[in-house]
Amino acid sequence: MSRGSGGSRRLAELAEAYFTACAGEPALDGNGDALADKNGRPILVGERPPTPAGLALALGFCSVEELTGFTGPREAERAVRRALLRCRAYAEERLYDKDSRQGAEFTLKAYFGAAAPEEAAGGGVVLLPEVTMAETDPSLRSE
Repeated sequence: MSRGSGGSRRLAELAEAYFTACAGEPALDGNGDALADKNGRPILVGERPPTPAGLALALGFCSVEELTGFTGPREAERAVRRALLRCRAYAEERLYDKDSRQGAEFTLKAYFGAAAPEEAAGGGVVLLPEVTMAETDPSLRSE
């Protein structure tokens, strides 16, 4: 895949398609109506967690290492970093779910080098890299 001038837009589109596919689709009954669980939440078919490995495949990279080490035009690098950040955010959110905690810890350790809270030095405090609002909210960028 070309990662030149139009490549950053294409990377962002491919990443968005990957995250959309990870969200799954509502399960439908015989009438085409969405099914819900006992709490009223939609039942999803094909839902899966976004991972750096899945993202690498979706973006056309041959490995997670190639994805995380990607260098190219500034906007392409930003698209890749933002997509990786979405994977990390998902894993961090799963830390608060007792059924998903172990998988989230594995993902954070294996792909992001982050220690689980009980393993971190400093009394259980995990120091994460600073993320500015300008990196997550396009309207705040000064370009």
